[in-house]
Amino acid sequence: MELNELARTSDETMRGSSQTQPNLDHRRRLQVSKKNKELKSKPTVKYWHGGSAGRLVGDQLIPGTEVPEYSRVVAEMSPDVFNQQRPDYVHITTDRDMAYDYAISYAKYGPAALYEVKPLGHLEHDPDYPRGVSHRCRSALVISVAPDVITSELVETGAAHGYETWDDGSPLYDDEGFALPAKKHQYFGVKAAHLKSLGIYADFDAINERCVTTVKELRPSLSPEHFAEYQQRAASANAFGL
Repeated sequence: MELNELARTSDETMRGSSQTQPNLDHRRRLQVSKKNKELKSKPTVKYWHGGSAGRLVGDQLIPGTEVPEYSRVVAEMSPDVFNQQRPDYVHITTDRDMAYDYAISYAKYGPAALYEVKPLGHLEHDPDYPRGVSHRCRSALVISVAPDVITSELVETGAAHGYETWDDGSPLYDDEGFALPAKKHQYFGVKAAHLKSLGIYADFDAINERCVTTVKELRPSLSPEHFAEYQQRAASANAFGL
């Protein structure tokens, strides 16, 4: 290869290299920009806790079983109530309204407040609610204190009721808070209209009792034996297209 041709080839190689480098840099910038957009587009999960007032930013929330003034309440709990409420955990939720309602409920016993918190340690799913709604942990850090003034005279939003279901997974209340019948009750002809007079967010026992009473009114010829049999069959209400 002659000297001029060698120089031309070397020059072309250098030009190719200088053109490739900006393209690589541009691709890297696009990748970083895309990653940043993805991070920004992901909603930040906030955790809330409603309870006793007086906590400050930076304070650590601990389970009720570790709070001296709450020990008497825990001691008086039956095993069933203890297992239901689990005061050995700090309970937090991603639903601000639900934490707000808990704060109102606590206000019946003393000053209450609503906090944004950060869970510390392992975060567990609360089996009483759908995943992603309510959690429990051994402690949580107060990030901010909400400006809401909490008193026992306030009306709860009913947010927690929106997650309540029958054993078959169907909702217990409609969007307005009125009771809905279970699939097994629907099978017997019970409709939401039969339950509306119970009012908003009626007690579960009252709803269930009204459903059973309505079934007996709609099917007066049903014997107790047949009623029990139909209830068992209707427990798998999907078989009836409900």
